[in-house]
Amino acid sequence: MIKLRKDTGACTGRYMDINMISIGFDIKKAAVLVLSLLTVMISSWATSGGGEDKKIALVIGNAKYKGSLALSNPVNDAKDMQDKLRSIGFDVDCVTDADRKAMNESFKKFYSSITDADIALLYYSGHGMESGGENYLIPVQSEIKDATDLEIEAVSLNRVVNHSLDAVGSGGGNLIVILDACRNNPLAKTRGVSRGLAVIEASPVAGCIIAYSCRPGTVAADGSGRHSPFTEALLGHIDEQNVSFIEIMQTVRSEVQEATGNSQIPSFTIDTSDQLFLNGYKKSSPQRRTVNVNGKENRQSQFVYTLIICILSMMLLVVIVIFSVLTSSGRAAVSVVSKKVGEGVESGKKRAGEAVDYVRDKMSRPDTGGSAQNTRGDFSSSNSLLDTVCIGGKLLVGKTPVTLGQYRSVMSLDGDASSNASTIPVTWVDWYDSLVFLNALSVKENLDPVYSLSDRNNVTADLSKNGWRLPSQKEWKKAAGKAPSKTNIHDSAWYSDNSLGSIKACGQKEANAAGLYDMYGLVWEWCYDTLDGNFRVLKGGSWDSGEAWCSPKVIEAVVPSYKSDNTGFRAVRNV
Repeated sequence: MIKLRKDTGACTGRYMDINMISIGFDIKKAAVLVLSLLTVMISSWATSGGGEDKKIALVIGNAKYKGSLALSNPVNDAKDMQDKLRSIGFDVDCVTDADRKAMNESFKKFYSSITDADIALLYYSGHGMESGGENYLIPVQSEIKDATDLEIEAVSLNRVVNHSLDAVGSGGGNLIVILDACRNNPLAKTRGVSRGLAVIEASPVAGCIIAYSCRPGTVAADGSGRHSPFTEALLGHIDEQNVSFIEIMQTVRSEVQEATGNSQIPSFTIDTSDQLFLNGYKKSSPQRRTVNVNGKENRQSQFVYTLIICILSMMLLVVIVIFSVLTSSGRAAVSVVSKKVGEGVESGKKRAGEAVDYVRDKMSRPDTGGSAQNTRGDFSSSNSLLDTVCIGGKLLVGKTPVTLGQYRSVMSLDGDASSNASTIPVTWVDWYDSLVFLNALSVKENLDPVYSLSDRNNVTADLSKNGWRLPSQKEWKKAAGKAPSKTNIHDSAWYSDNSLGSIKACGQKEANAAGLYDMYGLVWEWCYDTLDGNFRVLKGGSWDSGEAWCSPKVIEAVVPSYKSDNTGFRAVRNV
């Protein structure tokens, strides 16, 4: 039985701030019981979250091809990669100079072993090629005369990736695929076969990062030393502690570019919200966060977290009250702590209610998917240097990427504004260069600049300002809408198949549903977002990238100082 009473205690003439509790059973035993339960919970939590990740890898190196197809380094690449991965805790199966049967058997073993893996890694070094949008890995002893032989003689990489995703996704893990498989070889001259690999469009069953030793449609060097340039750089960094795989790939990319004189540029695609660490830092299982079609974290998880916080707060309150009964000196402190806990519980209830309201609201309204397809914009009638479209009544978006003529005008650079060159998108601008231009354009048009640029390495943005700025990934995707289909991509985007190897003028292809030009293809466009803290996001594909890169799912993550002839930017501002 529990009784409540007011007690003056040591404070003569006034009531205590908290009601003391007289409990009809042994309080010491109750305290021991509560503390034991908390100990068990904490121990269970630590055990489930603090264990080492299960990491499984399959490494394949094919070098002993027939005749002129023979390669020098893939076996070395594979064996050294095996040693490096084992040194950081991977369970590795290494296969070298495998024929088609041996490769298929190794893949089947890989699928069965990764169902409960946190990270599954597939590394391949050897010949690979693309035909009709499908990528193939070439076994040794294969006889390939034209594209029709690939299904019989080669191994479909696309199917391998999708089977791997199905397997590792069943346990909530992530997949990393590393392909040093674009070696320049005589098979690239075979009828119906393209050099290099195409971007793999895999089913998003699990988190996935696919790293290529070079860009789509290009070839990689085998190397004159023990390893290929790509694997040489990768081996130097893949075991770094507390460094995410994306950061590793950025370093590898820079080193390969430098080593090959920019003739080989590694690339990668990301379809995961996790930062994957191969050697340390993130000890818990890399489960992917649940996100909705707009890229927001599911608010239902916030509701669960809030309930947990409330329950733990209540348990803490019980422990504190018991403590106050057992020790007279603890009574005065209970008043303050009890008030704080009460405020925390009320705050938790409020957040829980907001989360429930949000979920109910989302369930009651149809989801547009955040696509500009449903919000066709109106052309702006402002006097701005840029022609714009208004998206959703809130955001003005440049109809085209910023052109060379516009850039020269704002930055007071030499050049003929009437020439054809002025209508091509400005390129060779890094992320910081684009911010400088956008601030200058804002000042020119009597708008409030968004960015503080006093320190290049510590840029800040005030999004309440009305000046020009870079879009966020979410804003870019909303403006871009759906990717061009295979039937209309030639009419709506400049990409590797129709650009004839050179950049084109803005606005020559069809506009998207919102009235915007060149959202896909032509140039990669800078977004303001960061990735892994050190990198900035590029979206949209470019004139020298394949069709699969012209997709809202594809992200290019690069250092802010990255410059290229295929990279530009688009201006937006708040209405």
